Order: sequence, then C-alpha cells, then structure tokens
Amino acid sequence: MGFERGGYRVAYITWRRLASGSGGEMDFRETQPCRCAVKTTAGLVEGRLEEGVWEFLGIPYAAPPTGASRWKPPQPVPAWEGVRPCKQFGDSCPQPYAPWYGLGSRGEDCLYLNVWVAAGEAEEPPPVMVWIHGGAFLSGSTSLELQRGLPLYDGRGLAARGAVVVTVNYRLGPFGFLAHPLLSRESAEGVSGNYGLLDQLAALEWVRENIESFGGDPSRITLFGESAGAVSILYLMASPLATGLFRGVIAESPPFWIKHILPPAYRSLREAEATGEELARSLGAGSAGALEDMRSRGEEEIIAAARLEAGLLPGGMQFGPVVDGWLLPARPEGLFSAGRHGGMDLLIGYNADEANYFLAALDLSREEYAERVRRMAGEWAGEALRLFPADAGTTPREALSAMVTAFEFAAPCRFLARRVSERRARAYLYRFSRIPPTQQGKELCSCHGSEIPYVFGRLDPGEGYGDADLELSSAIMDYWVGFARRGDPNGEGRPPWPAYSPQTDLSLELNENPEARPGVLRDACDLAELIHLAGVSG
Repeated sequence: MGFERGGYRVAYITWRRLASGSGGEMDFRETQPCRCAVKTTAGLVEGRLEEGVWEFLGIPYAAPPTGASRWKPPQPVPAWEGVRPCKQFGDSCPQPYAPWYGLGSRGEDCLYLNVWVAAGEAEEPPPVMVWIHGGAFLSGSTSLELQRGLPLYDGRGLAARGAVVVTVNYRLGPFGFLAHPLLSRESAEGVSGNYGLLDQLAALEWVRENIESFGGDPSRITLFGESAGAVSILYLMASPLATGLFRGVIAESPPFWIKHILPPAYRSLREAEATGEELARSLGAGSAGALEDMRSRGEEEIIAAARLEAGLLPGGMQFGPVVDGWLLPARPEGLFSAGRHGGMDLLIGYNADEANYFLAALDLSREEYAERVRRMAGEWAGEALRLFPADAGTTPREALSAMVTAFEFAAPCRFLARRVSERRARAYLYRFSRIPPTQQGKELCSCHGSEIPYVFGRLDPGEGYGDADLELSSAIMDYWVGFARRGDPNGEGRPPWPAYSPQTDLSLELNENPEARPGVLRDACDLAELIHLAGVSG
C-alpha cells in the first residue's frame, strides 16, 4: 500500500481485515527505516518509530488562533502540499513561567495534537484514548517535562498495551477563556469565553475524521484527563456540542465543583465578562475599538496585564470554563443531577492526599482555619469542623487539607459515579493511595498528580520508583486501556473492580495491594453534597 512522493514511498497506516475474518493487521510498510506518512484531511504527516511505537508529534488540528482569530472559535486547519514532518511537539499556549517544569517553545499558534500507535499486528482496531492535560486552565502542555527530563504525557506505554493515544494542546488562561461583552456581541450565539473547550471539541472532531488512518477505531473513543483536564471532559459529557464525539470518560482528580481555596471550576457568563472588562482596563483598551486593540497586544503584555502567576495557588485574574447557556447550558452539578450527561461510561477517582499539593506551604491559626471552613461550608460549618477538627493531633493545615480532599475531590467523584450509574451506564470509582517513594511523596504523600506517572508508565528509577510501583503502574495502564476497549476495566491478571452502585458504594483502592472498599469518606461526601448541591434541581 502506498505511492511515491518526494523521493520515498508514503505508507498509510490502515486496518486490514483478513480474508478469513478472524483478525487483521495494521500496515506500516515503508522503504526506509523509521519513516512513515499518514493521510489526514489536511495533508500527509510523517512520523517516526520509537521503541516499537509510531509517534506523530505536533499535528495541527485547527488554524492558528492568532491576530484577528484571537478569541474566536477554532477554524479548520489549512491544507498543505507534500509531507509534513511531525516529529516534535508543537508550541505550548502562552502562560506564566514556572521554573519547576519545562514546556518547550510557546506561542499562540498552539493548536496541535500528538498520536502514538503500536507497530505490528492486532486482532481488532484498537480503541482511542484522548488525553486532556491539567493545569488550572492556566498552564500545562502535552510536552510538559519535569526536572528529571521525562515527558510526563508520553503515550507510548499505553499504546504498547493496545490503544491509539492522542494528547491535545488547547488555549489557556486569557487566551482560552476570556469573556467580554463585545466578544459576546460579535458571536452568533451571543456568548464568549469557552475557546479552550471549543479547541478540545475541534480536536475530537479531528480524531473522529482522521484516527482510522492511524489504525484507531473511531467508534471507541475515550477521553481521559487529570485536574482541569478531567473537569474539561466532564463538562463535555454534559455539553450538547459534544454529542457523538466519544464513548467513555476517565476523569482523574477533577475539582468539578470547587469554589473556594482553589480557582473556581466554572463561572457565570456575567462574572467572566466582568473579568474581561477588567483585563481591558488593565491593558488601557478604550471602549471604542477595544477588541481590535486587545487583539493587537503581545502575548506577554496580556499575561502581565492579567497579573498571572504560576504556582500551587495561581495568582491574578481568574479564567476558566463559563456557564454560557450554549456549550455549557447550566451549572454542571445541575446537568448531571438531571441526567443530562449523555449516558456515557465513566471511570473516575481521586488521590488520598490531594490537597497536600496545594496547601503544603500554608500556615494558619485555628481561628483562621475555622473562618475558612465557614466560608466553604456556610450553615454546615459546625458539622465540617466536627468531621475535620484541628485538635492536639492535627494541625489546622492538615485538617484543611483533609477536608478539601474530601469535599472537593472525593465527593464530586462519588456524586458523578452515582449519577452515571443511575442512567444505567457503567461507572467505576477509585482512590489512589500509593505514596510514591519519591522526594515529593515523602513530603506530600499521595497528593494531586501523583497517579500520572503510573497512568503513563513514566516511572524513573532515579526518582525512587521500585518494583511495587512498576507492578501498580502496569495494573493501572491495563485497567485504563481495558476500560477504553470495552467500557469495563476488568481483565485477567488484575484484582476485580466492581462497577459502582449507590447500594454498595464500592471504590477500588489503587495501591500496592488493590482491593475494593465500601463507604470511603461516606460522611464527608454526604456533607459535601449538601453544601454543593444546595439549590440545584434535578
């Protein structure tokens, strides 16, 4: 299969059903080692073979959102002639500088994705797993590298276990989530602010149209993501614009309904537009021609005007998803309570010590702790303080961390698993409690993001990971790929994972000895639902 172009043979990656009907193979024929090109709707892309996995890095899925296209929905990527080399990551979205990780080059021309697929034969077209990265809707990238130099979201480990893996960059911060009355006025829908989520939808449309060329099964697309990435895909579950684009969701540590301590998970259109007007004033953009003025400003000028700062608790103006009545029709809690979430399968969970990551440097008195609890819990503050006391054996920071972990991570995961199971779709709930044997693990235990190296199989022995971690990582990757393949993570050689039901309230404890446990943090989750679901219909 293939044809001559530019002096070498172009090979398509395709699924071929054998004449007997008993199986198939993906065709990776090429005339030169480690060279392969695949046809996409915009043109041919060339990848490379690394450790038995084909990787295609930096494939554009939409036109550059620059100049007059800043703060507009993504547009189709222009077609190109010849073969486009795709062997390095595309730019990361502009964001505040953070010295503790690397992102490579940055720029507004950032709408790129990456694909990994194993070479060789397969019994059936592999399922597709699309990763949406986290970072509080302000930072992050598919090319993120920690100080040890390993790309954190490298898809080859999951691809080697039988999935086609796609990772996606999208617009962040003021570039991805700026709302403004003038932007809403120029929109055909009368809304603004969710450009980053629209980017994710554009990437999913690209996957639906092109992934079969890479050997993937377009009827079995599962989204997976962590933190803000997990929030993104949960919101897409409830968005009418995403209908038919994916079949299942794996949501890791989603602060789905958070309003205090960390940046809010969503805001109303009016609140978001007020922030946009604040940014315009900070830039000195007058009312006449304000949008043209703002679109002419440089990336760093916008970041500075928004007073954005990287960190565990990001500073400056807040940008994130908007309840706009269009992409996100209503409050997400209400949409899931009313069963308006597409009936898709869900695998969801959290880490045992999530909030340690954000609150490690926080120093507060018992009085300050009580005041924070009152702001978070309102009329239920007394009960919250009873469940999470700052007493002789627990510091105020430790008590607050335990409460935030339970209220803002564990509780929404249980709520969402229950709502999905009530729609007769399959739901699976987990708690990741392995304390990584790394320096961060020694300081912060099983904190926010601790599970990611296990999910991608990126465990560096130099960081302290050992055989028990490798075994757990192997099980997690098999669970994740199994869920993407069948909507069920169970399979031979790993502990059983019961589907979630409100009657049993079972979650799988993911540590060196995985097992199902009932009623984890039940009282705290019940209280959190009272707090967060007050006034929510459904």
